[in-house]
Amino acid sequence: MNSIRIGSYSGLLGCCLLLLTCCEAGVDKERDKISMSDNKGALFLDKLPPEVAANTTMLKTKFDAGLRDYGGATRELPYLYERNIALLRSHLLEEETFRFVFPFNGKLSLKSEAGLVGKLPYMTQKCGYQDQGGNVINYYCPALDEAFFEYLDELAPSSELIGQFVAEYREFKTITPDLRYNMLMSGSEKLDFSSPDHQLFYALFQLWAYDDMKALEAVKG
Repeated sequence: MNSIRIGSYSGLLGCCLLLLTCCEAGVDKERDKISMSDNKGALFLDKLPPEVAANTTMLKTKFDAGLRDYGGATRELPYLYERNIALLRSHLLEEETFRFVFPFNGKLSLKSEAGLVGKLPYMTQKCGYQDQGGNVINYYCPALDEAFFEYLDELAPSSELIGQFVAEYREFKTITPDLRYNMLMSGSEKLDFSSPDHQLFYALFQLWAYDDMKALEAVKG
């Protein structure tokens, strides 16, 4: 089990669906076309094992759909990602309004997609917080999956934030408070949201952060 950790997005705050599923094959095919178009040229499609890449695409598509539902179905994804991080940054010191912003509004979580997340080798639920009674509340966090981190190694030169994540997670086995802060305060400048790989990194980062936050809340009661 990863070491029990203290500190989360909640601590940082204190300091400073897919579309509805349809059984019609035509709708499923159209959804697949949208997903392929959104992720055209993505490095993760080539660098991750085929099944992992397919399941990663499904998770990212769900995140993309959440952004569209929250920020406008007709807007381009780069705009929606930029808008999302800007909203989170603007509400950083206002915990109640922060929780209205996707994905912290609960519209998508790693727990709600446990069946899909369980197929991703770079996800683990072995991180946790311990309450006063000794009970551990587990949450999803990154696993040191070789293929995934090799993919990130190749991506790291394109973003200081991705490079920081790779170096710190290998050393500390945690997403550090400094990285959480840097993501919100400088993510717009240090991530290229026209890149589906940078979009994926951001989506995973925020989903990990939300699961962490909910586990800490459960411990605090």
